[in-house]
Amino acid sequence: MSRIPPADPESYTEETRAFLRAREEVLGFVPNSMKVMARRPAVGAAFVRLSDAVIQAPEMTTPVILRRMVQHIASYAAGCLYCQAHTARIVDDLSEDERKMETIWEFETSDLFSEAERVALRFAVSAASVPNLVTDELMEDMRQHFSDDEIVELLACVSVMGFMNRWNDSLATTLEQAPRESAERTIGKKGWTVGQHGSVVDQP
Repeated sequence: MSRIPPADPESYTEETRAFLRAREEVLGFVPNSMKVMARRPAVGAAFVRLSDAVIQAPEMTTPVILRRMVQHIASYAAGCLYCQAHTARIVDDLSEDERKMETIWEFETSDLFSEAERVALRFAVSAASVPNLVTDELMEDMRQHFSDDEIVELLACVSVMGFMNRWNDSLATTLEQAPRESAERTIGKKGWTVGQHGSVVDQP
């Protein structure tokens, strides 16, 4: 259960309702993380604008599914089970082959991933690690497949998740049912669990 409860809906401003509605339009529900962020509407609204920009901005040229996979692997590297579940659900919905989400943690060896995808996901792991593991050699590998502008896009995806990874792990945000079911069906086969993000009924 989240260490800080959601904002009281009675306190919602128009700005609050707008960014919560924006999340609901994308995900089909309002994430618990955003309900807590609603305590400071300016923060929530700014985050939604940034998050939407890295995925929806017309100037982006890398495939949406690649950007979403980068977000998932960044969350995997950071260890945030909540964000792993959310990104797993999105990647699974976007992928034409459900095996891709089931094997994403083995991207280095799975034949379901192209070399460009492998390099991008390797970059995501390195960029999300603490301390940072990106090297000059890895950047050169990235440039074999992506322009500098596209590398900026992918790094932005990692960086957005850095915010959410820390937010949700620090608060032990309760995971919603839809992403939980998706994660259990896909990455659950590889060892994912709900961890500290379970509801009260999950507690021993």
